Amino acid sequence: MAEVPTWYVMERVARPEHEVMSILGRIVRITTIEAATDGHLRVDGVWHHGPGTVRALRGRLVWGRLPWQRTAVELELAPWSATESMIGLRPVRRVPRDGSSARYFDAAWLVVRRVVDHLGCDRRTARDDAFSETLREAS
Repeated sequence: MAEVPTWYVMERVARPEHEVMSILGRIVRITTIEAATDGHLRVDGVWHHGPGTVRALRGRLVWGRLPWQRTAVELELAPWSATESMIGLRPVRRVPRDGSSARYFDAAWLVVRRVVDHLGCDRRTARDDAFSETLREAS
């Protein structure tokens, strides 16, 4: 059976989903998140779950200077369990061209990790370089 590559990158965090949505909606500014990701995430829109809560951010992941070295992405918050949630990043349109996957994953992991850190959430699972390298090779 052939492996199907995925372009989805996620981290589990040690906070319930409603707390993370509230932090993102009330405490942390979108411009602060953009700055924390060193310009790799440019937010174009916000999907609110309710007053003062944010379910997802829509924007562009930038992994180079050329126009085709960016793709539309969604940074989403979702429940993992009653006490944990996850923050994930996925493309919503075209996936990057061949040869760009390593830089795409470098930028995607950087964005997800910086957002988790900036929200003050503890990671529940550690991502090692071998796992990241396996995902890159699969794509």
